[in-house]
Amino acid sequence: MISENQPALTICWRQYAAGRAAAVALAGALLLTAMWQVYVHGAALPPVTEDWARRLPVGVLAVAVLGAGALLASLVWRGAGARPGVIGRVAAGVGVGALLAMPVAWAFSSVMVRGVPVIPSVDIGRLRPAAVSGPLRERLRAAEAADRRHLITFLRANRRGERFLLATPSAQLAAPVIVATGEPVMAMGGFHGLDPILTPERLAALVAQGQVRFVMLGELSIASRLMGAEAAGRPLADWVRTNGKAVDPSRWTASGGGFGRATRRELYDLKPEAGLIPAS
Repeated sequence: MISENQPALTICWRQYAAGRAAAVALAGALLLTAMWQVYVHGAALPPVTEDWARRLPVGVLAVAVLGAGALLASLVWRGAGARPGVIGRVAAGVGVGALLAMPVAWAFSSVMVRGVPVIPSVDIGRLRPAAVSGPLRERLRAAEAADRRHLITFLRANRRGERFLLATPSAQLAAPVIVATGEPVMAMGGFHGLDPILTPERLAALVAQGQVRFVMLGELSIASRLMGAEAAGRPLADWVRTNGKAVDPSRWTASGGGFGRATRRELYDLKPEAGLIPAS
């Protein structure tokens, strides 16, 4: 009798051990799970040169195929009513073990390499040597820090008594600027840019009251975009682009072409008539 509280692996093994028609479910489950792991792994890992992180899913899938094949072969060879032999038990163990390889590797990524403290997560890409200590990553971090310092200098030089030093769609940029300056920065859409805390009318009122002058657009993270933050913040972004004036990146970035790796960021001045003072 099958209980609904039994693990799927236990149910599949009992069907296989009994030699019932559903015995092939164990081999099928191994293959489907391995294929799903390969899909998830490949979708999450950025394109890089061939390394162990790229070869891992190939190995997992190969072992799962061998295990499933051995299970089916053992099922045929043992005959009706025979108990599963050594081959069947070893094949099942090897197949299940292969399915544990990628989850273990992903879990180790959060143990071996420091991630983002505000968003606890696992990321297999962290275990790649190039991702851990690559010179490109260090240069990007240095460029982003330099651009942030330049932006803060520009905002402070052009502040005319506004309450908020800057307004941003989410907390991704607001948080580090607050930490660096101790000044109020508005995250118009909350943490991920999904919270409707502000309307275009309310933003217009804040600008008229002298509480907001500069707004940064396009600083949403990939995670926020996938969750729909870009669509949620579109009314505010459209209002800012219509009523504000884009500030040349050469004025507020050290590199002159964007904010470190986030070159899509756009800074808008909602009081352009006040004039701008270059960052020094």
